[in-house]
Amino acid sequence: MKIIESGKCGDNVSYELTEDGVLHIFGMGNMWDYSCSDFYRNEKISPFGNNKNIKKIVIKEGVITIGNYVFVGCSSLVSVIMSDSVIKIGDWAFDRCISLVSILIPSSVKEIGMCALDATLWFYNQPKGCVYINDLLY
Repeated sequence: MKIIESGKCGDNVSYELTEDGVLHIFGMGNMWDYSCSDFYRNEKISPFGNNKNIKKIVIKEGVITIGNYVFVGCSSLVSVIMSDSVIKIGDWAFDRCISLVSILIPSSVKEIGMCALDATLWFYNQPKGCVYINDLLY
């Protein structure tokens, strides 16, 4: 599949977006964090913020954390698959990913940040009340 975009999203973490809308995140270590003010002021935002071409994200073995605000506003994102190396999902990481219906969160995840999955179809489709992911109350 043809790669239409690539770059870095961590000191030792890179990405490739293919023409079919699959974003592959790979490498070793943490993804970078982005801040609220960066996103809302449209200054230095995540390379993925508001990207309408991303339909699926595959986070490969070796990536440890998913950064704050990294995928916020990816409105065409439908599914996310994470490897067992992921231990943390950052604050607002998938916020406003309004089409997200499927997310595979491995048991290795020990921390899910504030509003990490808000404003997603996945979140709205959960039973009323508390949402548990593995042993975590979200």
